[in-house]
Amino acid sequence: MEIAGRAPYDRAVAAPLDRFLTRAIIALVSLIAGMVLGFVLARPRAEVTELATTSQVAQAEPIAAVEPSTAEPIAPVEPPSVEPAEPEPAEPEPPSAEPPTGRFIFEIRELSGIGRTKASIRTTAIQGSGPIEACLIQHGEAARVHYQLALTRSGEVAEILRLQGVNPELDACVEAVIESWKFGPSDESSFFKLKFIWSA
Repeated sequence: MEIAGRAPYDRAVAAPLDRFLTRAIIALVSLIAGMVLGFVLARPRAEVTELATTSQVAQAEPIAAVEPSTAEPIAPVEPPSVEPAEPEPAEPEPPSAEPPTGRFIFEIRELSGIGRTKASIRTTAIQGSGPIEACLIQHGEAARVHYQLALTRSGEVAEILRLQGVNPELDACVEAVIESWKFGPSDESSFFKLKFIWSA
């Protein structure tokens, strides 16, 4: 019996399609049945595994709590204190020797003899008067010495006549300096008076 409206070749096409659909339905039903069976079988195993895990956790020994250490803390080591070295006391400076204040003059008088002038004698006396001034300064007070000198032709001091002195020590100091003087040569001997004055 043919259905109205279908072509004569529908039967030949519908047979393979019906077989395909039948197989697909069977496969889908088998898949669903397998999934359900697998879910049913897997659930007891999961419950057993969960129970075993819970039991192992319960039987595990508790971890001992770490007690705080009772050892005394180590005190920090402080560096040794170094006291600053005291500066050495400075040596007292020696008092400065202030030069004595005063006036030193000398006079040449009564020159006699040919060949020597007062200027030449004065030049030699100026050059050698430093040590005599030192002798007078050591006395510490105003001093005045007066001599008469006799010179040889060669210019050496032949005689010293003290006309005025201060004391033996000072007079000897001045006379030792005068004896060392050397004047220029002349045609004859010369005589003159020499006075040294130190006014403090």
